[in-house]
Amino acid sequence: MRKNPNTMMAQTEKEGFKDKETDVEIETIVKKPRLDNDETNLAEEESNKIDVMEKPNISTPERESIKGNSEAIDTGKTKMESASSIHDISLDGKSPEEISMIRKKKVALLLSYCGAGYFGMQKNPGVDTIEDELLTALSRSGAIKPELKNDLGKLSFQRCARTDKGVSATRQVVSLKMVPVKELIQSINKYLPQSIRVFGMIRVTKGFDSKNHCGARTYEYLTPSFAFAPTEMLTIQSFRLKAPQIEEVNSILKLMCGTHNFHNYTSGKNPNEASARRYIIHFSVGKPFVKNGHEFIAISVKGQSFMLHQIRKMIGLCIAICRGFCGREVIEKSWGKEKMDIPKAPGLGLILDEVHFDRYNERYGADGIHEEISWKNIEEKVDAFKENFIWDTIIESEITHNSMSKWLRTLKNHTYAENRIHLSEAKDLQTTV
Repeated sequence: MRKNPNTMMAQTEKEGFKDKETDVEIETIVKKPRLDNDETNLAEEESNKIDVMEKPNISTPERESIKGNSEAIDTGKTKMESASSIHDISLDGKSPEEISMIRKKKVALLLSYCGAGYFGMQKNPGVDTIEDELLTALSRSGAIKPELKNDLGKLSFQRCARTDKGVSATRQVVSLKMVPVKELIQSINKYLPQSIRVFGMIRVTKGFDSKNHCGARTYEYLTPSFAFAPTEMLTIQSFRLKAPQIEEVNSILKLMCGTHNFHNYTSGKNPNEASARRYIIHFSVGKPFVKNGHEFIAISVKGQSFMLHQIRKMIGLCIAICRGFCGREVIEKSWGKEKMDIPKAPGLGLILDEVHFDRYNERYGADGIHEEISWKNIEEKVDAFKENFIWDTIIESEITHNSMSKWLRTLKNHTYAENRIHLSEAKDLQTTV
């Protein structure tokens, strides 16, 4: 019995739909890859499929063969279209202009950078930033259209964490709509300075936002080990931190773990504000290592989120305690409502080490469609970049300019007490971030 084509079209439209969260098409219609706004091809494909099945002059064997081939292809499409398969599109011989016409999808870019010489991560007119370099490289490679380089809203561009002036990142993540072809990574890096590298591209859901979906952030602070020396005078190159001193540092850092009111560890924050309460998951110091004759040590802190200057002040107070300028009881008092004078460690050694997407990965990482946001397959490259660009730059600058040694001399100027704001804090309160 001959079916009504209109009925069949209605059924086809009913079977084809799009998942709003994943932005992945779920349908039984066979489609070829097409460029943006190529709706005509889709309509023709739908029409052709119906016409083939309805034409009376096609023999039964031919009809069954066509139907069988269609069903075979459709069977492979009953699951959501693989998000990673589009990465395999070949770009051979295509110009940046041609590449920029390929259909855009939401992706997460995994990148590392040395922040020396830049005024932070976030785009800021009039100064050099990491995002300026990245967006220019994306535009020149064809990953985004040139006219969208300065329109972050249309790109759905978001960085996971904003890093301030001079701060580096070992594992930063940005999300945006761009041409989702992994082959583009090499071209993007060609237009970036050696101190900024894109190491990975991961297809993510339509609603993914690298900032809002990030569940935790890990920062690292690299410093000469003499910062934790027990006496004020030990700031010499030959100083080596012993095991008992490392244990003491870790015991102090552990006191800051958990949920506390950190209003004293930032600028202009009212103690009654809910946003002043932050959760510190882990805080510890690693093993010392020697570089260029100097011993350095890295402190790692993981938390859900951090306020301006929070990490530097937490480390500053720990150093002050280790060097005998105040006692551990100051930590407990700092959670109170009174304003306290807490020193802020130099910004040179601060590094965004990693951003975490545990909940997102649990929900989408193993669904057979999307990938986990993970650095597993590129860890070796990332670690090499960290040592050769980030750590080396910090160590060279520290040895040359002695920023930690100079800062240690200011610890005696702080009161570590309530009801007094140090001169440096008064300046911070006037600074617009």
